[in-house]
Amino acid sequence: MTAQWVLGDGEATHREFPRTFSIPRGAVRRALPIGCQARLTFRIKQPKPDSPRAERMWCRVLEQRGDVYVGELLNQPVYLSDLRAGARVEFQARHVIAVTYVEDRSMRALVGADLGVLREGAQPEWLIRVAPVDAQDSGWRVFSAPKSASASRIRAVTANMLLDCWPPLDTVLDGVTTGLWQWNERDLEFVAATELPEALKSVSAAGLGRLPPVPASRDLSAIVTNGVLDRFPLRAERVPPSKNREDSGWCFFVGDETSAQLDDAKNFTAVPLGRLTVLYPALERLTGETGEHGWQWDDALGDFARV
Repeated sequence: MTAQWVLGDGEATHREFPRTFSIPRGAVRRALPIGCQARLTFRIKQPKPDSPRAERMWCRVLEQRGDVYVGELLNQPVYLSDLRAGARVEFQARHVIAVTYVEDRSMRALVGADLGVLREGAQPEWLIRVAPVDAQDSGWRVFSAPKSASASRIRAVTANMLLDCWPPLDTVLDGVTTGLWQWNERDLEFVAATELPEALKSVSAAGLGRLPPVPASRDLSAIVTNGVLDRFPLRAERVPPSKNREDSGWCFFVGDETSAQLDDAKNFTAVPLGRLTVLYPALERLTGETGEHGWQWDDALGDFARV
């Protein structure tokens, strides 16, 4: 009987969507240890109108024969009647979209990233792990393309925030991996590198600036002027939250709004903090602050300062 499914090519999907669809590095996918779990996409050949086009499920790696793995399916399919948990599945490195390991690969909460990544949404190009400067510091530093030491200053945000903004970072950023890594545009993945650009050396071991408090829930909303959706906000205020339980109390401004614009409610909108911090990860450094205060971006400080 012809199978109802075919394995999806994770490499092809990653090449089509390299910034949003992450898969493990090639070297990892080609050398999966026995006992680890690999996630695969089982594409449904003839999906029904009310069913998805694929099911993503985990297989435990049992053996490797050349470039073919043999795995045991760990999940019970919902939409595929010809496949059951415990079935043997053969797959290759190109089919693997995620990997889990026996050892703990969790890491501390904070990562240092440069202002290009945090303010401008620049592509992370260099990753290096250094000695942590704080109990919450993972030691990871994330840089965009090399700039001057001043422009490459790093500030702390949570690893979870950066991984949401740039999913391919999860192929390196964990509690086990170390060393220096560079984004390879040809292979669309981070590869091991030998030397950090000169402009980044002096800041890679620098501090993280003011360590931010635990950020507010990303499901809470903030009030922003319309310009904030296109430009980094240089000014912020925290006011008493409204009776709406989803209100964070935060308001963000680009900084050059006129009095007339500020007096017109049409120039404001409510936006989830999660959306704002994906646009501008640096804002996460404020969202956990309490009290009713104003904050202003300070170029000399490379951070927000309370006013």
